[in-house]
Amino acid sequence: MAYSRWSCSIWYTFWAVTPKVCIPLEGPDPQEEQFCVDCELYFSYKNIKKDMMNCINNVRYHYEFKLDVDNENRPSDEDYNELEGYMQEFVLDVEKEFPEIK
Repeated sequence: MAYSRWSCSIWYTFWAVTPKVCIPLEGPDPQEEQFCVDCELYFSYKNIKKDMMNCINNVRYHYEFKLDVDNENRPSDEDYNELEGYMQEFVLDVEKEFPEIK
């Protein structure tokens, strides 16, 4: 398991590869590698690898429409770029730890 939380970041992310660690956005898969954003949104390795921008857009939608966060407190494009970096690190970490998954 790995996580990121920096005092200058708005994101809290973690990932784990343990059975039933959390439920991904697209449906449960108890043996799937999971990436979690702010303990609210969960994405699988497969979906991030397949379409990372769609996953980021799901986070954007969550913050801008579902939570109805005002413009002043919404994540910026720079924040989403940071989140993309965390997702890229997650993919690299999974592929390093589990080369057979590629």
